[in-house]
Parts: sequence; C-alpha cells; structure tokens
Amino acid sequence: MEPNNIELRSENVRKIIGQIPSRLVRHGILVIALVLALLLAAAALVPYPDTVACRVQAQDDGTRATALLPYRHIGTLRPGMEAVIEWEGYRAADYGYQSARVDSLLPDVVPTPEGNAFRLVLRLQPDSLPVRRGMTGQASLVVRRGTLLQKVLGSTQAR
Repeated sequence: MEPNNIELRSENVRKIIGQIPSRLVRHGILVIALVLALLLAAAALVPYPDTVACRVQAQDDGTRATALLPYRHIGTLRPGMEAVIEWEGYRAADYGYQSARVDSLLPDVVPTPEGNAFRLVLRLQPDSLPVRRGMTGQASLVVRRGTLLQKVLGSTQAR
C-alpha cells in the first residue's frame, strides 16, 4: 500500500468534512461577540482624562500656588480647569491629593533651561493639609475629560 494514495472522495470523508459542528460554531461566535461587546462597553465607561504634570510652589498663606509650564501648553489650559496636587511631605497614599483650580495664566515668557515657559496660578481648595508658603509639590492639571474609547478612537471632544 502506498502512503500517498489517500482517497478523499469517499462518502465517509465527505460526511465529516461537509458537516459543520453548528452548536460549537454558534456558541463560539456568540461568546466572542459578547466579549467584544463587554470590552467596548467598558472602554466607553472607563474615564481617561488628559493631564499635564508640573511642579508647583505654594504662595501667600497656602491659598495659591504657582507653576511653570512649557509654552506649548498655553493653548490647552484656561482658568477654571481642575488640578490635583501632591505636596512633598504629604504622600498622596496617606493624605490624599489637594484639589485646586486654575486661577490665571500669565502669558509672559519665562526662559528656562528646557525652553520657554509661562507661569500659571492655582487657587487651592480649602483642605485639611497645612500648606505653607514655599512648599513644593507635583500637580496634575486636567486638560480634557474623556473615556478610554475616545482616547483609542482619537476623539478630541471634551466632556
């Protein structure tokens, strides 16, 4: 008997090849469609805001803070935008973040070693953290609120 002589035209082979395992295929497609629908729904619900990080320094009696930002961000920021600050000495894991809002943008050019920058003034929300003049921290300014799906699709509309 020759090993290359396999008869594929027999009736039994045609039955096996021609018969689709319908239950397995239908359920498999249904499971894949449900998983994709759940991933799409989760991506549409998961918040994913665009932020700009910068160093801040407390001014006055702890009600304001100033930051230097690269000049490329001046078109994306405006007064009233939200920010959160983690002060040095007050780890966010233990003390939380302090809320702030953008009070004003000072468009004067400030030369820095990294390039031109502008000054930003933040108004700190009353909080239990004793912030004193000269304290420094890390701020995250929320530029645009959106979802993970909007980020993946490249949508630029703010919410």
